Order: sequence, then structure tokens, then C-alpha cells
Amino acid sequence: MTELADHLKALSSFEFASELRRISDLAGDGDAPSQESLESLVKNCSADAWKVNARFCAAVTSALIQTGTHRSMLFMMRYLSALPGSIPFGAVELFSSHLPLYGARLLPTLRQMADSEEEASRAVGIQTLCNMYFERKLQAEDETFLQSRLEQFKDDRYSTGHFAELVRSDMAARSPEDGERFANGILIDG
Repeated sequence: MTELADHLKALSSFEFASELRRISDLAGDGDAPSQESLESLVKNCSADAWKVNARFCAAVTSALIQTGTHRSMLFMMRYLSALPGSIPFGAVELFSSHLPLYGARLLPTLRQMADSEEEASRAVGIQTLCNMYFERKLQAEDETFLQSRLEQFKDDRYSTGHFAELVRSDMAARSPEDGERFANGILIDG
């Protein structure tokens, strides 16, 4: 797979983005070799690789997640379960901003991550749940779970405390009627 990685790294920014989009689209349409290529590229994004070539790792990770496939979700969950504590802040931020694409299918794994003793996994879990909260993708029981995790949460090296404080403030400011209006809007608009 280093051949593909070397080829992609040699491309101009536009060509690189176009080729990744092409591979991602093929993978999203069920092309197994394209899916395997993206998985292999992401698998090679160790904590050190994220530090040395963050642009490349961010692009291939985004391309894999954007396929939106069940297979890509399972791969990302395995990848994130072994996330080293030395992973940079930008990677955690990227994961937590892209993972809501998978929606409710991801919630059991995110709950486990939010309860993890590993700082990086916990940060991805909590930050992703916070993003899903603001995107209104959490059901009441998931909001309650998030609220319980945020009650005693202070901060970590990934600035998760900032996300926590924003969600705590929003939860405190929202009235119970807001949830009912939101649910009714889904029923009427959807």
C-alpha cells in the first residue's frame, strides 16, 4: 500500500483531492478494492504519522469516513479502539467532527469510548457525543448519558473541557419544551 500512498503524496493538492474523492466514491458504492485501499492508508496513520503528515492522514481518514459504509464504520471503531494517547489534538478533533456522519449506529461505541480510561479514546467519545448533541442527533437517553459524563468532567489535553462547557451551558439554558418543539419539528418536517 506504500505504492498508493507514495503516488498520492506526489500529486498536486487538486489531483490528490480528486483521486481521494474518486476512491471514496467507489468505496461508497461497494467497490471492495477501493475500500481496502482506504483502510490500508488509514491503518498506516499512526500517532507519529499524524504528527509528521497530518494533511495526508486527515485526508485519507476523511475519505474513508465519507464513504458512510457500515464497513468503514466498523473499521474506524477498531482503529479508534486502539488510539494511542500520543495522537495529536487535530486528529481527535477531526474524528469527533466526522464521526456523527454514522449517526445512531455509532452510539454504543461512543458510550464505551466516553467511559474509557484512555484519554484519547475518551476525548473522541465525549467530543463526538457533544457534536451529535449540537446537531440534534441524540435521543433523550443519550443526552442524559452525556450529561452524566459531563457533570464531573474537567478537561484533558484535547480541550474536551471546552466542548463539555458548551454542552453544559446549552443544557442548562434549554427548557423541556425545546425538546418537544424539536421532536414535533422532526415529525412535521420529516
